[in-house]
Amino acid sequence: MPRYLVQSVTKAQTKGGKAYLRMKIFDENGRQWPAVHWEGRDLDSGVIIDAITEQSEYNGEAQLNVKAFRVLADKPTDAFLPKSQSDVDGLLVELNSFVCSVADGHLQSILVKAIQDEGHEAERRWRRGVAAKTMHHAFLGGLLEHTVNLCRLADAVAKLYPVLRRDLLIT
Repeated sequence: MPRYLVQSVTKAQTKGGKAYLRMKIFDENGRQWPAVHWEGRDLDSGVIIDAITEQSEYNGEAQLNVKAFRVLADKPTDAFLPKSQSDVDGLLVELNSFVCSVADGHLQSILVKAIQDEGHEAERRWRRGVAAKTMHHAFLGGLLEHTVNLCRLADAVAKLYPVLRRDLLIT
């Protein structure tokens, strides 16, 4: 059976007073689904379930009808979360390249401090960080992808308008 990460769950009632669950769940490909289970069972967010589901549509949006589920002892992993479609290793190299290309030593030292920390936490933060909760780049590696895209944009603008200080734009 497919496994899902329960992001949120709310108990609700039909107009006839029957209890059911309204959920947001992630499948193992990182896709988020709205879902309903037409029973008023207890279920906590943050757990992994395996479930028999059927895809349907509600108010023009795809959703899953959860026919049956059981809570698993498995711990949540990144496998259930949406991820950048870009090569994260390549983006990290490109970000470091932009930092190294800043000629002003003071600005470059600020950038180095911004992208690096002691230990491996900084790289982990860049690999996992999201740029926003919902609006844009709301996936693992989203902050890195967004930041590199802004550096690319700043670099292009600086080439079109040489009067602008590229180092400041990149910073």
